[in-house]
Amino acid sequence: MKESKKENIKETIFGRDILNNKLVTVLLVALLLFTTVFAFTKISYLFTPLVQIFSIIGTPILFAILFYYLFIPIVIYLESKGLSRKMAVWLVFLGVFILLALAITFIIPGIGDQFRELIDNFPRIWANVLHQIEQLLYDEWLTEAYQTIQETQILTRISEQLTNVFSVTIGSITSAIGIVTRISVTLFTVPFILYYLLIDGEQLKKMIMKYTPNRARPVMKKFLFQASDQVGSYVRGELLVAISVMIMFYIGYRIIGLEYALVLSISAGFLNLIPYLGSILSAVPAMIIGAFVSPFKLLQVILVLMVEQFIEGRFISPQILGNSLNIHPILILFILLVSGSLFGFVGLVFGVPGFAVVRVLWQLFFDWFSENFDYYND
Repeated sequence: MKESKKENIKETIFGRDILNNKLVTVLLVALLLFTTVFAFTKISYLFTPLVQIFSIIGTPILFAILFYYLFIPIVIYLESKGLSRKMAVWLVFLGVFILLALAITFIIPGIGDQFRELIDNFPRIWANVLHQIEQLLYDEWLTEAYQTIQETQILTRISEQLTNVFSVTIGSITSAIGIVTRISVTLFTVPFILYYLLIDGEQLKKMIMKYTPNRARPVMKKFLFQASDQVGSYVRGELLVAISVMIMFYIGYRIIGLEYALVLSISAGFLNLIPYLGSILSAVPAMIIGAFVSPFKLLQVILVLMVEQFIEGRFISPQILGNSLNIHPILILFILLVSGSLFGFVGLVFGVPGFAVVRVLWQLFFDWFSENFDYYND
């Protein structure tokens, strides 16, 4: 009786044209998915405590994971030499502490002095740059363009906007107690999280596998391996490239005698953690300071930038990074725009490795889907 009922249903118009239609099935699944998402938006207030908790502990955890992938190869190497895991971790922490002590003693005072001097002189530097631009525009062949720019007051507006932004930024830095508090909490908690990650990182993976259902364990194991491998190689490579960029810029700026070489090179190294956009952002302040001195100094700065980009693009990045993530540059720009608008500077730094993890998840889902359904069979 049951089989005859099923056959009768299949023979009806509803069964033949709707239940047996793949397009309709896909649309029904999509409808259920969007309905579920819509329902969650209506009860989003229930997740507010989780969002607040993540906003507090999320940044320290992310930075602890970043340093974990940087230091875990050193810990594994020390273990291979016969040391225990705890002894290896403590030696790594001791080395980091010595480097920080040296930086605080010899580097940070110089950075502070140059940064304060740059803040004091920035209005004068920018006014001088505008004056040089105006002198250039006074040439006969640029007279019409200059008149157009003068009528629209573009230079004046740009100068006012930059001055306002600079003033607001400095005011925010000096008065943002909440930001300082959050940074202090992050600096205090990251070492503790990092210590337990280095000690018990493998145990954490085993715990995840323990609570994973038996049928899903091969997929989970593959996901943990691929995600950890991609993110680890990317983080270590980007940090090594950033350090290399910092050193190259410092040497280049010192050779041409550019002021604020230490601040500019260190900021260039940190900004280089943002793919593509970081190189552009780090070049702007150096070019402004070079233009403040003279057009010839600006040409020297541009030459240093070109040499650095050539060495980094042809030798350093291919050797260190290779093609670890294999993400198209246009897609990286879109990732940075979205993650930066959602999460700020943290999103710019962690957007690309986060996308790499999502891509591993998607690839595993696609493999499972193609194995269990006939949509992609030849």
